[in-house]
Parts: sequence; C-alpha cells; structure tokens
Amino acid sequence: MFSEAELCAICAASGRDDSLLCVVESPADVMAIEDATGFRGLYFVLMGHLSPLDGIGPDELGMNLLEDRLKSGAVRELIIATNPTVEGDATAHLLAEIATRAGIQASRIAHGVPLGGELEYVDGGTLSHAFFGRRVID
Repeated sequence: MFSEAELCAICAASGRDDSLLCVVESPADVMAIEDATGFRGLYFVLMGHLSPLDGIGPDELGMNLLEDRLKSGAVRELIIATNPTVEGDATAHLLAEIATRAGIQASRIAHGVPLGGELEYVDGGTLSHAFFGRRVID
C-alpha cells in the first residue's frame, strides 16, 4: 500500500492477524478485499505480476522479501489473491512454490461464476474454470 510509514494504516491497525498474509497485485486489490470481506490479516502488495516479456520477474516484485517474511515463522497461511489472468496464474504458481519451500500453507481465492449469475450468460472460460475448480460441499 501507499504509506509514508513502514506499515500502511491497514496493516498497522491493532487486531490484525499477522499469521494470515494475503498477496495481491495492487493497492486497489487491497481496497477491494477490505471493502468486500471481513479479512483481518495482513497484505503483501506485489505492485504487478510476472511478465517476462516486459522484464518483470520475481526480483522486480519483491519475491525475495516475501520469502524472507515467510521464513520468519510468523505466517501460517499465505492467501494468494492475484488476478485470474495468465500472468496472475503464473504469479500464483510461483507464490505457491515459495510458500511450500517455507513450509507455509498456501491457498488461492476462488473465481468463477459470479454470485447471482446465470450459467447461460457466463463466458465459456469462466464457466470451465469454475467447473473444474469445484469443491466438495460440507
């Protein structure tokens, strides 16, 4: 996030769970999650996604800083909230590998059919992703 201090106001707020770390691509993603959910963890903002054609690799996104943070032992779950694009999926894959190496549980936000959406109006790619990403009903 944008901040003049070491931590932004969201992550510096008391009552946040520092064992939950959500990785997003941009500050706008932080605000969207804050506005729509009751997430009480912390954030790691990449300020982009992997894009080899544009010269953006792991170093440009601060993956080394994230890896150091995960190795510190404070984080128990890494929530990957990158965009459902080719670049976002590649970034998510690398993030999951980093979490696995650090012995941290990694999860990915769900995406697919929008709430209130009707299947006949959902595009094929979205419907396919939702169908094959289905989960067991508890």
